[in-house]
Amino acid sequence: MKSAAIQILTRPAAGPAFAALSLALAVALGFSLAESHRSRTILVERTLELSRALDAERSAAALQSASCPSAGAAQPDAIRITDRAPSPDAAAVAARLTAEPPAGFDGCARMESADQAVLATLR
Repeated sequence: MKSAAIQILTRPAAGPAFAALSLALAVALGFSLAESHRSRTILVERTLELSRALDAERSAAALQSASCPSAGAAQPDAIRITDRAPSPDAAAVAARLTAEPPAGFDGCARMESADQAVLATLR
């Protein structure tokens, strides 16, 4: 006597039923692949958009640190240019400022130090 599973698989209606089932699964797989491709495309576009925004933000930050708009505001009366002749110690002050750069990686402080060295020779 054949088992129940073998009897079901060998019936004449089993072939078309399994063909219909495999067709339905193939269609579902196709829809799933299309949806995953669409989601991947959206995510790649969003990633590129965020990368461009980050690059633009980094460029703006680099330009801002290079321009140092707050360097002059931090010390409004630190350096004054006058019409008098340079003092004898101006060269020593300039040499000290260029030999001892500011600590850290502050680009504005380095520019301010260079500005002080140049302006100190004009005092």
